[in-house]
Amino acid sequence: MSTADRPRAGALLFVVLTIAALLCFANITKHEELVYDGYFLVELNDTYKQVDEQRSEHGVFAALTKLTQVFGEEFWEATNRARPQILRVEGQALYRPLMMYTLGVARLMSDTRDTKTGKGLHDPLPFNAMNLGFHVGCTWLVALLALHLSRRRSIAWLAGLLFAVHPIHSEAVSYTAGLGETQATFFALVSLYAYVRTCNAVRTSVPGLIVTILAFAASLFTKESGAITLVLLLLVDFARGNDAPRAGVRLLVLGAMLGIVAANIAIRLQVTGALAPDSHVISRLDNPLVKESFAARLATGPMLYVKAVLLFLWPASLSADYSFNQLPIARSLAEPGAFVSFLLCALMTVAGFIALKRRAALGFGLLAFLFAFGPVSNIPVPIGTIFGERLLYLPSVGLCIALAVVFDQIGRALGARNEALRAATRGVFIVLVVVAGIRTSNRNAFYSSNEVLYSNMPETAPESSRGYFQRAEYERGRPKKERNLNIAIADYKESIRIWPEFLYAYHQLAIATAENGDVKGGLAQLDLLKAMIGPGESVRYLRNMIELTKAQISQIATPGDGRSREEIQKLFEDQIRLAPDDIGPYLALIPLYLDQNEVQKAKDLLANSPLPTKDGLRHTASQLQIAGREQRIDDVRGLLATLQQELTKENAADAGDVRGLVTFYSAVLGRVDGLAARASGDLAKSQQLLSDALTGLDQYVEKNEGDWQGYFFRGELKHMALEQYDEALLDYQEALKLNGTYTMLYLRIHQVINLLRRFDPNTLRLSEECEKLMPKDAGLKMMRAQFLSAIGRHEEAAAKVKEAIQMGLSGSIAYAMVSSELTLAGKADEAMNVLTEILKTRKDPLLIDAVGSVLLETNDPKGALARYEEALALAQSSPEWRGSISELEFKIAKTRILIPGQEAEGVKTLTAIAELVPPAGLSAIEQRSADQRRAFAMRQLARARLNVEALKDPAAAVTLLEQSVQLARGAKIDKPNLRDLLVDLADAYAANGRLQDARKSLDDAERAAGANQDIELRRSKWQ
Repeated sequence: MSTADRPRAGALLFVVLTIAALLCFANITKHEELVYDGYFLVELNDTYKQVDEQRSEHGVFAALTKLTQVFGEEFWEATNRARPQILRVEGQALYRPLMMYTLGVARLMSDTRDTKTGKGLHDPLPFNAMNLGFHVGCTWLVALLALHLSRRRSIAWLAGLLFAVHPIHSEAVSYTAGLGETQATFFALVSLYAYVRTCNAVRTSVPGLIVTILAFAASLFTKESGAITLVLLLLVDFARGNDAPRAGVRLLVLGAMLGIVAANIAIRLQVTGALAPDSHVISRLDNPLVKESFAARLATGPMLYVKAVLLFLWPASLSADYSFNQLPIARSLAEPGAFVSFLLCALMTVAGFIALKRRAALGFGLLAFLFAFGPVSNIPVPIGTIFGERLLYLPSVGLCIALAVVFDQIGRALGARNEALRAATRGVFIVLVVVAGIRTSNRNAFYSSNEVLYSNMPETAPESSRGYFQRAEYERGRPKKERNLNIAIADYKESIRIWPEFLYAYHQLAIATAENGDVKGGLAQLDLLKAMIGPGESVRYLRNMIELTKAQISQIATPGDGRSREEIQKLFEDQIRLAPDDIGPYLALIPLYLDQNEVQKAKDLLANSPLPTKDGLRHTASQLQIAGREQRIDDVRGLLATLQQELTKENAADAGDVRGLVTFYSAVLGRVDGLAARASGDLAKSQQLLSDALTGLDQYVEKNEGDWQGYFFRGELKHMALEQYDEALLDYQEALKLNGTYTMLYLRIHQVINLLRRFDPNTLRLSEECEKLMPKDAGLKMMRAQFLSAIGRHEEAAAKVKEAIQMGLSGSIAYAMVSSELTLAGKADEAMNVLTEILKTRKDPLLIDAVGSVLLETNDPKGALARYEEALALAQSSPEWRGSISELEFKIAKTRILIPGQEAEGVKTLTAIAELVPPAGLSAIEQRSADQRRAFAMRQLARARLNVEALKDPAAAVTLLEQSVQLARGAKIDKPNLRDLLVDLADAYAANGRLQDARKSLDDAERAAGANQDIELRRSKWQ
């Protein structure tokens, strides 16, 4: 070939490769939607939503600038940020900012449209076009790299065509989440080719070096696998032998690359907090190797290598899913499959190194595959999945080049004998390329929509638990007229058969069973699931989810028609006008009115109804509901007794609704009586009554999921009596969904959030929603202020209390809270002005106490002490303030500890309180109160031992806090206070260097009353 012909041949190669790739993957431009992880990454990413807002307000450039935020985020961090922790994908230590930036750019280019799956979803065309563009670029670079290594244009053609059309690439190119593979591989190949093209023994190009290093950085910041480029570069130099650049150049390039790797590691640690995935967040469903030993990973890894090679050579059984239990796991290399696979990998390695000097392209190809697949083989560390075809995209570069060399050698060997054989070899290769292209095109269709993907998973991965689960989920999610729940149920069961530990599959099976008409079967399935699960944060969430699902199942049993409350109410009112003697609308309207706090309307309706003559039982039941809403406890008792007698009659056998009311009000009375027994000191009776009340409310809620009162009173019981704050919050929220007009719900929700000290985006949204719905409620403003204070927004909290005061809330506690929040916000002068002004017209110990607190916060303990002593003197002379004397004495003692020279006096007072054994004959309630006071005195002494320089003694602090915790447990201190005590004990252990005991104390604190910010902060600090 002449010199003039070479550019034409090169151009022809690029044209043919481009056409081949586009023909094979053209159908991905017609995909209907972003599937699976692509949907989660793009549609549910909060950062991208902020970028969209930036674009609509300030334009594209501002949006692209905002998009740089992804460089400070973990891969999954912004996805479903508002979801509970258990439903988020975190802890995998993935940092892929350039991939996320590219997806963000594609999203900006993508219009939203209506689809079968919902409104406003992004058109997949820009994402797929971008992915295909990277694939075409990779195809060119594979051909160029093969040409440079082999010096044979025929090998470049073969390698390029193989890479362009190979079916193993379908997942990476067709699947939006596969963009990381194509993009990282593209930059890796740019780096390699720039290096081999511009750096050799004769000359070194500075621009070429810059491209080499920058492309390597781009590959690494796209995906972790880009790091292997460094190893591939070394292989290239080995293959080139004497043509490799001088040692100084190589050291320069390697040094720069290692510097980039170090920078990537440092940033990754800063952003994700880890280098390797946390095995606790990777499910065995995704990667069965995650809980296995290194020996098992070492034995299984070679089998995955062989699986990859076999799929490359014969891509007939490709699948989008290889999760549990599709692939076999080996426990040791002694197993036949593992041993044979290990030998094959060893032979391939030896063959690669031998060929590296004789046939550079072949050796490079074999070794490039071996090294590139290593990081995703699960041998070094377990990754998020056991195997995936998209993970073979970069390793397949080596296999394509190696196979091209083999084909070329076969063609040459046969051609040396007979020209016809050479032509036949070319013909066979062309046929293989065409067949592979058709297979690739067909395979692409699997990623066209979630429906196609999920429906085919079990067919291509018959032993995968996830495959059946995903198909069941998709089937159950179809519109009711189209879905077949029998298919979904069968798939859920098959998923569980393959992996019996798949708890979420049991949960979804329960819902599907109930939706299919078997409500009892669904509830039984939930009971089975509840019995299976053990302790832990994620399990606590699962238990709560089970309880919430019971509401869903109950609604399935009595489905509504989709009308609003107002429409239903009007419908019943019209029915009464048309047929005033029909009791049905009356029975429905009375609880509707009560739910809207229209008690008088309900009473008038009952008085004019035909219920007394037509159904005395239900007339009495309606009276009971009204009496309950008006909190006439004695009337409730009498009506309840009447109903219980009536229900024993044969003619009341079908009165299921009335039985439900009896259960409910019996439980409510049980709560009232249980609290009364507790107040009188009869703790055994109280505990029994409260336990029975909870059982009754559970039964009622299970059968009457649409009644907000069931949730509300169960929440009250758990909140006020049983201290089950997590579950109480869930019940209050469910009640709020059913009745958004009941003011007390908003107050209760804030009370529980403040007790839990769990302030996250969900509770922040809930708090804001409560205030929007009840903007004129002063009590709610105070609760909102407490919430804002707890999350550190003290100035806003002060503003909320001021609003409450303007609405008429004029108690001293409101002014004290304003001053406290202003002080914490750094506005002590303004706080003092507020208190000075109110003290002109009102002088009570609480306000003087507040002045002392401001002085203490501004580092004036002597001034604070004087104010506390003044407040104490006033409280002692005023009968209405006698209850605050103990608290003021406590504050005086704590303040003295902070004043040099008075520490001993403060310690003496607190010690006296701590050692004061209550006299005999006290009631149980009085005994508990005294013991709690002693426990808190010990706690303050311990804090002094930890924090006050003159009194520091960490060992003594541990002893005091251990005694305090023991005393508090005996005194049945409320759970949040016990949690705070245990956190203090953890601090004391840590100060003594006992980190293991500190972590155990944090675990005890979490078990006492759930996790909060204080626990999480310390846990991350003491890891």
